[in-house]
Amino acid sequence: MSLVNVFKSIQQNNYSNALNQLRRIRVQGTSISAYRKIHSLITSSLEKLVAINPSNVTADILTNILSELTSTALLIEYQKERRLISNDIADGLYRVILDLIREIEACLTNLNRGTSSIDRDRINKVQSMARAIKVIIDGIVALNYRYFSRT
Repeated sequence: MSLVNVFKSIQQNNYSNALNQLRRIRVQGTSISAYRKIHSLITSSLEKLVAINPSNVTADILTNILSELTSTALLIEYQKERRLISNDIADGLYRVILDLIREIEACLTNLNRGTSSIDRDRINKVQSMARAIKVIIDGIVALNYRYFSRT
């Protein structure tokens, strides 16, 4: 079961399907402590994105969040290479975070083209994506906790 499919289900407001898919995510081989570290970093960035007032967002705010998300993506790959997180989880999280990074970059590109403000619709999309990723990272641990390794 792919986290990208779960992400798509959430984006389509098909939460019951997303929950069923999350329950089938394979977490074997994933260290709970490695996952907690990733979860903590992702959550921090996502909460900042969701809390942004679209009227007051600045390039500096988005650039700082981009930096955090990029560091998190690198940590995911590092934990995967160390075999502390399963390939399925690592690859899925990396892909949805990369999609979020690209959307934030698009917001910044529009701002850098001389637009005086960031497109509210685009910020709303970024916030929607952030909420969906938060559901995914919380759902993985909540629905599969007993299958994580205890290292």
